[in-house]
Amino acid sequence: MATSSFTPTGPTLAGPLTTDDRLVVEAGQALDVTGLVLVGAVSDAGSLSVPASSTLEVARSGATEQSIDLSGRMEVAGTVRVDNGQALVASQGELVLAGGYFGPPVMDAGSTIMVPSYAQNPSIKVEGLVHGYGVMGAGREFSRGPALYGTIENLGTIVADAPGHQLSVAARTFTNTGVLEAGSGSTLDVLTTSFMGAGTLIVRDHGQLLAGAGVNPDSHIILDGPDSQMSGHVFFMGARFTLEGHDQIGVNGYNGVINRYGLTQVGTAGSLELLNGRDFHSVNTIADNGSILLGGGDFDSAGLTVGATGSFAGHGSLGGTVVNNGTITAQGGTLVIDSASLTGTGGFAIQAGAELSLGDRVADNAAAGIGTLGTDVGIRFLGATGTLSIEEAGDFHASVAGFGIGNRIDLMNESIGFGMLNADGTASLYGSGAQAGELVAVLSMKDLRSGHFVTVTGDGHGGTLVGLSDSDPGLVHMVQGGAGDDRLSLDGHALNHVDGGGGHDRLVLGAVGLRGSEVAIQADGTLLLQAGGAAAVLRDVEEVRFADGRMVFDLHDPAAEVMRLYGAALGRSPDPAGLNHFIDALDGGQSLAGIATGFLNSREFAMRYGSLDDTGFVTRLYGNVLGRAPDAEGLSFHITNLAHGMSREELLVSFSESQENIARTAPVVQAGIWDADETAMRVARLYDATFGRHPDAGGLQFWADRIESGALALAGVARGFEGSAEFQASYAGLDNAGFVTRLYQNALHRAPDAGGLANWTANLDAHVLSRAEVLLAFSESAEHQMLTADLTGSTSGHGIAFA
Repeated sequence: MATSSFTPTGPTLAGPLTTDDRLVVEAGQALDVTGLVLVGAVSDAGSLSVPASSTLEVARSGATEQSIDLSGRMEVAGTVRVDNGQALVASQGELVLAGGYFGPPVMDAGSTIMVPSYAQNPSIKVEGLVHGYGVMGAGREFSRGPALYGTIENLGTIVADAPGHQLSVAARTFTNTGVLEAGSGSTLDVLTTSFMGAGTLIVRDHGQLLAGAGVNPDSHIILDGPDSQMSGHVFFMGARFTLEGHDQIGVNGYNGVINRYGLTQVGTAGSLELLNGRDFHSVNTIADNGSILLGGGDFDSAGLTVGATGSFAGHGSLGGTVVNNGTITAQGGTLVIDSASLTGTGGFAIQAGAELSLGDRVADNAAAGIGTLGTDVGIRFLGATGTLSIEEAGDFHASVAGFGIGNRIDLMNESIGFGMLNADGTASLYGSGAQAGELVAVLSMKDLRSGHFVTVTGDGHGGTLVGLSDSDPGLVHMVQGGAGDDRLSLDGHALNHVDGGGGHDRLVLGAVGLRGSEVAIQADGTLLLQAGGAAAVLRDVEEVRFADGRMVFDLHDPAAEVMRLYGAALGRSPDPAGLNHFIDALDGGQSLAGIATGFLNSREFAMRYGSLDDTGFVTRLYGNVLGRAPDAEGLSFHITNLAHGMSREELLVSFSESQENIARTAPVVQAGIWDADETAMRVARLYDATFGRHPDAGGLQFWADRIESGALALAGVARGFEGSAEFQASYAGLDNAGFVTRLYQNALHRAPDAGGLANWTANLDAHVLSRAEVLLAFSESAEHQMLTADLTGSTSGHGIAFA
């Protein structure tokens, strides 16, 4: 047990030496330990080296709360034995294993290991960095099973970074909430019977990580190369997987690439990406908020269950038994559902350009038991040129939404003679040949009413392709909503008349931005909208959805309420940033009176009006809201109300939302209030920061929809960008310093300052931040937001500038 301390004055501490004192290595001091040296404890803030054939033994005489405090650097090619207490690699500390041993004193007894009696449960805690090759901790695998001793807790980073060598980490109990990494060409072997904690596990190209005793289902696992491998000593619980790198490795639960027995679960909020056409087997559960992305190949499960907010997406083949309670999405190609059984209460989606092919083994109630192709959303087209293929339409009961020009439904085994669009917005399809004149299928376009023609053509394989056509670009088409809330869509280049009818009706334009679009009020009170190459006359439509926001025409929308409050309180129109902020506040549950409090307490209000008494306050409201001085009776009435407990916020809102003010400001709403989509603006900034270009409307809409659906966070989009071919073309071959320099050029249009370059590079080198995280930080920085204000329209209110 250490009672006092000593600091050697020379560069070497030579053994044999035995003392119960604490060895102190000061900051800036370098010390080599040679021979056999026994000390009571070690405090290393400098640089301590234990070369090969030398031994440093600590705390042999008794328990010490902290036997090693490493805040500097320690390099071990020989042996460091921790007899008692805790060996701490502090947050700023670095332990370099150069083929040596760091851990409890143990002896090999043939079929087990033995621990001397003077060792009293020593432990190791890592808050900083451990790397190299050698052994940390006590344990060995024998034919009858592993023999292990002690505990190791990793809150920092442990990296095997010596190609061709192995770093072994062994303990009876191992807890990881930090980072474990098998570097390129290196092996990291975690030998334990109790693997706890949900940290990050990284395997670089040609690296191997052996994860003993299983991994928490919420672990974050990165296989960063075509030859990355991970395997388990014993049964491996399902984990969250993210496969990153230039050539993602496929994962096959049968061959031990990931684990000996097969992956069984994608954990809550987890994700598994299977790219480059590799096959995969034996995931049984995608938990809520978990996801699997299939990039080709076959996914075959003995019984896959997709949780209510889980998702399976991609292209390739999905086989086995599937219970879909979440969402299955075709994207990037053709996704063939070739399951022995497909059931569940979830839905399906088809991205633009993708095909969802449903085989003949689909249960009748696969999408909530809707009759024919009914009216509730079970399958949704998310963009043009998507295809839904159904092998046995007569056996499939589901709903189809988002069906428009450019989309196709392939009834693979049905021969259709003709189709007609009904007054209720459904399309009836009638058979040919033996089924001539018989009603074969009914397609529902949800709340779409259109003058478009149903097209029926052969699919080249004995089936029928069903689509929509505007036939003649000069035709005038009618899109009409019903009495309730409708979602209307517009396609083609014809002049469309859009009548929303009653309720709150939205016209959705898809991948069309505000810039270049025009809205003009016509003499009869309708609106003429020109956007995306199409034109439409709008009547009773409360909002138009663009890719980058919405144009609001509803007098009672939060956007209109905020606009009126700005005028009532400050006597001006809202600025775009303020408008968006307070719309979000109302949507988030804040009351209009609560927002009014902020206006009245604002610096702008004080600078405009000074300190107003009740008479002055009421007079100002009359001027701002009604454009006149108060009449005596009205002034007296409101002053009396204020004197008897009515708050100024309540009075402000009553003026702002009065029928007189709503009517007075109606022309502003009728002309449209632009409510920018903050998610779209963030994605636009990410395009600029990553690729140095404006976003394309379709790409931005795809990523923004993924965020708003909850499938991804903005960080997930950054990771998606990092994995793209465009990213690789721009950043391939760059080290971390080069990567940061390129970001400064793309995002901030300048060379990096020395401090910023050093800081970001150091964080990347130490694996504190990933490249995707640094990319996101640059994109959302105040400097980048200011530079991209014109791109996003955040200050002008003109929408995003698309490519």
